[in-house]
Amino acid sequence: MLLQAGYPLLPLRCGWRYLLLDGRSLAYCEKLKKKYAPARHCYLAALAVNPLHQGKGFASLLLKPMLAKLDADKMPCYVETQNMKNVAMYQHFGFKQVHETCMPGGNYPLYLMLRGI
Repeated sequence: MLLQAGYPLLPLRCGWRYLLLDGRSLAYCEKLKKKYAPARHCYLAALAVNPLHQGKGFASLLLKPMLAKLDADKMPCYVETQNMKNVAMYQHFGFKQVHETCMPGGNYPLYLMLRGI
């Protein structure tokens, strides 16, 4: 999905400033994860559904088996999203918002969510 979305081409389109900001953003997210996620957790790094197929239950098909396994293992799950629409979707699956901030170098929101503590 990242390839389809054009992620690898972003540095070429946006220049070196993008690479610097992306590195800072990753470091910032890692710092927040250490602060808000428990030491033992599963990090949901990416979940994407093609916009043409959103709202059809594909996120449920992807998430439910993973969340059932995590519940059985008593393992919390941590996720970050920049899309407020995703906050409601993750809440539907039992995630709670633990922090809201903005990404460094821009006015991009970042919502931190945790499930299963």
